[in-house]
Amino acid sequence: MKRSDLQFAKAWSELPASNPVELPWDVGCWKHVIGRKSLVDSFSKRPMTFKRPLPPHVFHASFKPETHEPAKEPRPQGVAVTSWQQIVKSSSDESWTEMRDAQFQTALRRWLDVILQLPESCSVVVQLKQLTDVSSRLRMMRDLFVKKAPQTLLKRCHSFLRFVQYLKDAGEIFPGTESGLYGFLCDLRTSGAPTSNIQSIMQSLNFAQHVIGLPELIPLTMSKRCLGSAGKRNEGPRKQASPFRLDEMRTLHEVLHDVSEDTWTRVFVGTVLMAIYSRSRWSDLQHAKSLDLDINFFGEISYVELKITNHKCQESTAFRNIFLCAVAPGVGVCEQPWISVWMSVREALGISFKAGHPTLPAPDSDGRPTRRPLYTDEMKQWINLVLTNRGHSIEGRRLTSHSCKCTMLSWLAKHGDDWTDRMALGGHISFMKSAVVYSRDAMARPLRILEALLLDIRLSRFLPDETRSGRFRDGPMAPVGADLESAVAPSDDGTPFSAGLARSASHVSAPGLDVWQMISDVPASGVTDAEIININSSGDEHIKEEPQASSSESDALTTSSSEDEAGASHTGAARPVKLPSIPESLKLIQHVKYKTLHLMERQNFRVMLCGRVAVEARYEPATSARFDTPCCHTCWKRKAEYEG
Repeated sequence: MKRSDLQFAKAWSELPASNPVELPWDVGCWKHVIGRKSLVDSFSKRPMTFKRPLPPHVFHASFKPETHEPAKEPRPQGVAVTSWQQIVKSSSDESWTEMRDAQFQTALRRWLDVILQLPESCSVVVQLKQLTDVSSRLRMMRDLFVKKAPQTLLKRCHSFLRFVQYLKDAGEIFPGTESGLYGFLCDLRTSGAPTSNIQSIMQSLNFAQHVIGLPELIPLTMSKRCLGSAGKRNEGPRKQASPFRLDEMRTLHEVLHDVSEDTWTRVFVGTVLMAIYSRSRWSDLQHAKSLDLDINFFGEISYVELKITNHKCQESTAFRNIFLCAVAPGVGVCEQPWISVWMSVREALGISFKAGHPTLPAPDSDGRPTRRPLYTDEMKQWINLVLTNRGHSIEGRRLTSHSCKCTMLSWLAKHGDDWTDRMALGGHISFMKSAVVYSRDAMARPLRILEALLLDIRLSRFLPDETRSGRFRDGPMAPVGADLESAVAPSDDGTPFSAGLARSASHVSAPGLDVWQMISDVPASGVTDAEIININSSGDEHIKEEPQASSSESDALTTSSSEDEAGASHTGAARPVKLPSIPESLKLIQHVKYKTLHLMERQNFRVMLCGRVAVEARYEPATSARFDTPCCHTCWKRKAEYEG
């Protein structure tokens, strides 16, 4: 209770209290009659007195009563998804260009607010304050971030805000100290923050230094321990999107050609096939501006091509000021053409680029196309629904929007196609800029390679879902880059396709097939197998190498693999030290080449504590050690079991 309230309550309590119950003879003229007072005296002037009524109930204890928050109701269990109406979100009908511009404006304003909080000693702050109005400052921010995507700007801004908030909490002035930043990163790691959050802070500092122009951050971004604390540890195999299987691809073709299927499901499946055969990211495919059809002499659609302006690699050297062309062949893993069916379904739903629709617009509740593109999470749920309804099990696999891009590329890799063709088909051709610019049609050869792959699949000569030993039905496939006619027809001497492959293997540029050709040519030159592989007494295999002539060209393109052990003598780490002390029940074993120290039980002569087998020619009793001599960490972990 406030002090003023207490004083008022005290003054109120000192007033004379009035009787709340008034009897009839105490009211009006009756109190004068019964009280033996004259009526004249009753009208005489009476002194004014203050009467205190009963104290109101507003004054009470200052303690708040305990309020119990209502218990949270349990979240309803998810309903099984049975149709696309449960997947597609009902949101505003905005095109991707409007959404992108809105995100970009939001990012500009957030960065402007952050930068204006920095000290005036920063040059970028001085430049901003030279501009008087907000519109001019936003124009300057747009010039700074002209090549950056809105999502990137927002992500970096949010991470930089966390850094600025840390400076405020620590009472430090921008840019802070290197030791303070290192402590902040270590605290985040200790508190269990994800590694991505710690990395994002260092990435935002690099972004602010190089893109915005804040050289004050150089001591922080160059700190090796800060970079090390934000480094991602090896946490096992990389989690990647799973490619589609061959039977799933054929199911997608069946759904597209099934006239009894829902129309929106058919157009969705057709767009997924377009993304798969064109090796496109889902977001890039949705940003297409126009669609072109390539019709052959027979009136059939051979290729479909989407021209994309806004895509992930638009600022790369190879794609600067040109379209990203997403091209897909007209015949896929099935004999039936799919492009004409997809186009007819699009027309039936009224989907058109001229009407402002994306490649696959999100349908509204009435089944009409909107200008909003279908999001990646919606695509993931929809494709899982389609495959599940057709009897496919996707348990244990990650079918996402990125599965569209990786399917054909993974099949090409398993098929043994050339690296450059696969990189061109995947859109990673920055180092081939000159060849791309002057080719005028850089996808001509890679598309033929892709069509050869699909032909082998249709003829059941290549099974991409099998293991390495079972992918090829007739042995190794045709050489990479061979014409389609030579891949189908037998050789000139009448030998079958697989038999004629070895003669044409010299055209293969894949590393593994080069080795096969090298080995197959060796017996013809008169060299025996015993001279190729020499097995010594210790069981090691050594491949005999031919002496190669040294040239200036080869010397310029290769680097020496020597570790320059002689140079190690110039460091103090090469000084000799005593062997480490070990329990009496153990003995030291040392690798002959790597000098690694292992531990072994004294009564044992074969298996070390780490589980490795001590081969006689590779291990020997340890006699000397240096400061840089490595020790087997597994053996030393078990050392404690034999102490005491």
